[in-house]
Amino acid sequence: MEPTNSDILIIGGGVNGTSIAMALAGRNPGKITLVEKGGLATGATGRSGAMVREHYLNVELVRMASDAKIFFEEWPKEMGYDLKFQATGRILLFNESDAGAAIANGEMNRTEGVNIETLNPDKTMELIPLANLDDVKVSLYEPEAGYADPVATTYAFAKEAQKNGVELLTRTPVKNILMEGGRVTGVETVNGKINAEIIINVTGPWANTLIGQNDVPLPITPIRVQMVHLRRPPKLEKLEHIIIDHTCGAYYRTDGTPNTLVGGEAPEDMSEIVNPDTFSLNADHMGIKLYQ
Repeated sequence: MEPTNSDILIIGGGVNGTSIAMALAGRNPGKITLVEKGGLATGATGRSGAMVREHYLNVELVRMASDAKIFFEEWPKEMGYDLKFQATGRILLFNESDAGAAIANGEMNRTEGVNIETLNPDKTMELIPLANLDDVKVSLYEPEAGYADPVATTYAFAKEAQKNGVELLTRTPVKNILMEGGRVTGVETVNGKINAEIIINVTGPWANTLIGQNDVPLPITPIRVQMVHLRRPPKLEKLEHIIIDHTCGAYYRTDGTPNTLVGGEAPEDMSEIVNPDTFSLNADHMGIKLYQ
């Protein structure tokens, strides 16, 4: 196959890769090609909790998230896409040892304009009356937070990128990033060579699989984060709030059905280093808050 040429080559067809493609295409920088080894949103994006919120631990991320929230509220309406955003509210639970830091963090977020409340256990119980809050000292409640559909979002970004001339090549694994004279010159894919002077590696946990071949490793370590879908009991079918429980290291995100996505955020859940191509898809432990 004869080599093809592109001004900018993006590797990775998740929500970040397609977002970059869409944003760059609007600036008309020349020919843009996006390559993805599988299908769009088939990596970490498709397994994302996809929470849309403004609350974060530092000012920079709060400001970025606030801009993103405005985007999710306005862009779909302007462009005619349905990203399936659901405003559910988001509650973060903290025990006594973390209460002081949580209160200070809530104050910082409010200073940045985030609509977030600091609640005592009694007020928290009004929002989630069936929860066991015995070890909860304080909570943060962000009523405008929610979640979107990560796959629908990725495909919307990709479609908009294509409208502006981006070439999307799925089922096109990159074998190697090519270099000459200390500069990138393109990539070798399973379908042939693509020449490009600018390459954007948006492959997430696979990033070093490519750049490692050129001895320029990034401080990126793939970890396995466990998630399960559980059917809620009948008395919890109307539960809508996203709950981030820092007392046991788990989060709970409803999906518009009686099912809840449960994921781990405890240190032990964030330290299992794996090969992103060969890891167990079965959850082997999960900390779950008891309900009355």
